[in-house]
Amino acid sequence: MEAWFTASLTQIEKPSDELRVMHFAVSGGEHIHYVPGQFVKIEMNDGEPFQRSYSIATMSDTGNFADGLEIAVSWVDDGRASECLFSMECGTSVDVYGPFGQLLLPDPNNMPKRLWLVGTGTGVAPYKSMVPELKQILATGEVDIRFVVGARDRIGVLYPSLWQGLSEQFPQFDVSLCFSQTMPEALQGGEVMGRVQAVINDTSLNPDTDLFYLCGNPDMVDDVFSLLKDRGFAVKSVRREKYVYAIRR
Repeated sequence: MEAWFTASLTQIEKPSDELRVMHFAVSGGEHIHYVPGQFVKIEMNDGEPFQRSYSIATMSDTGNFADGLEIAVSWVDDGRASECLFSMECGTSVDVYGPFGQLLLPDPNNMPKRLWLVGTGTGVAPYKSMVPELKQILATGEVDIRFVVGARDRIGVLYPSLWQGLSEQFPQFDVSLCFSQTMPEALQGGEVMGRVQAVINDTSLNPDTDLFYLCGNPDMVDDVFSLLKDRGFAVKSVRREKYVYAIRR
């Protein structure tokens, strides 16, 4: 159930110049529940109040904010929200509303044979919140998961050690890291040059047994959705969430 609550910034991680992972303490967070894959709206003020939506990256076994709220933020030139958040200092409080959204994992009794989690940039944030559930799914040995991430370069991949750890623990968790701009000196396991669209297009797909989740850049989401429709996928087999970036006018 949606609710207003107050969150206080406690920690800022800086994976790169253009990325921030922000941790907030939530008063009474144990009473505010969410489902992995959902998002919240954060209210900010740059002279006028406004709201922006951010996927919940909190990874919790309890499904609440007792341990805080985590979000991932990317820099947008002339972006009102990124300017506010990138300049925010620890101790700052914000009003938050939510949770919202339907980018949710299937019922355990209705799992596909292969689950695709596709994200670009901060679009991997909702998948991080799903990790406790993903581990349970993988432990059954009945579902393969393809995790496909798009970023400009290696430093643009959020939570890399988390994904690597999952792939080492569960062989059926297959990771592809797609770099669209800067090629590393040497590609490591799972790394490729190009966009996520190419990885998906070059894979044998089955509309009857594959289920796709797409999150992040709107162009990627639209391109992959179009590709999948051409390959025979129904709308119900492709779950989408676009990150639309608002800039100053």
